[in-house]
Amino acid sequence: MFIAYLTLLSALSISGVAIFYSVIGLATIFPGAFWPVVIMGSVLEVGKLVTASWLYRHWKQTRFLLRTYLTIAVIVLSLITSMGIFGFLSKAHLEQNLAEDTETQRIDIINNKIKSQETYIDRQTLIINRAENSLATTGKSNTDAISIEQDSIKAVEDKFKTLLAVETNTIKELNARMGILDQDVSKVLTANKQFFNEEKAAKELKESQKEERALINKKIVEAQERIGVLKEDYTKDTETIQNRIDKLRAGDVDDKSGVYTQIKEAEANILSAQNSIDDLVVEREPLQSKMIQLEAEVGPVKYIAALAVDWGVTKDVDTSEAVRWIILVIICVFDPLAVLLLVAANQSLPVSYTHLRAHETVLDLVCRLLLEK
Repeated sequence: MFIAYLTLLSALSISGVAIFYSVIGLATIFPGAFWPVVIMGSVLEVGKLVTASWLYRHWKQTRFLLRTYLTIAVIVLSLITSMGIFGFLSKAHLEQNLAEDTETQRIDIINNKIKSQETYIDRQTLIINRAENSLATTGKSNTDAISIEQDSIKAVEDKFKTLLAVETNTIKELNARMGILDQDVSKVLTANKQFFNEEKAAKELKESQKEERALINKKIVEAQERIGVLKEDYTKDTETIQNRIDKLRAGDVDDKSGVYTQIKEAEANILSAQNSIDDLVVEREPLQSKMIQLEAEVGPVKYIAALAVDWGVTKDVDTSEAVRWIILVIICVFDPLAVLLLVAANQSLPVSYTHLRAHETVLDLVCRLLLEK
């Protein structure tokens, strides 16, 4: 008796969880018709369980065609349930991957800025070295001083190009994300569905994207403003240096009075760049900590993938592929187990429960007991 009821409870519990995962997963696959899909999926899932139980109780009394159709329907509905579960679990993994990719992208941008500042420091150090060497030489022209100024222009230009590339790539990535949001709305508008208002669904979807769209637009404006500042600084710095070069060329004497000024400016630029690197490192630390947490969440999956490689099953398995295999294993024993446990409960309960009437299904029994109470 205990095992029979435990089997029924397990069947209903697994079925309930499977229904939830499946319905949410199917609604995720068709986001433009969320509630219609939820209603449809729920009804089909309950119908599948009733059909499986009814088939077991009336298998011999049912005509061949009806029995064949209902059997195929149960199998197809089990596949649909598995597809919904796959969609639900895949969505969870993709959201985690999206968060990881976002953090990786932000860390890469900061690393590029740090690299740019380090390159700038190297060039400023080179300028100081050449300036100090020029102080130890004498001559009748300002060739060394002019060469130092030309190196300064090159350093300013390299820094400008590197930072401009970082900001430009940031804008491209933000525009690409905005394009994905627009594409999602467009898919809803062009969906060929008859049971919901495409325009209303697209409007609701766009409304749900409002906060993210505003954040993207804000970041694009900020990046464009930073590009404007970079261009202004680049123009100002190059004009200043070029004026000094023109003066040196016009003097045609060994005038090294400006070399000390150049050394001081280069040292000040190095100090400013080092401070910028310190700020960027501080900004990067919480992002790296979050990345460690995200990587820890997928750590077991990576170990499973590594185990497959160690056993010689495959030469290389990435995380996403390993997750897909794990999900497939789960769905193979999820809904089929629920259906078969329900059939097993039908088989056990007539023997152990004396009040079960002839040809009465387990679901009939549950409903009758509830009504009697």
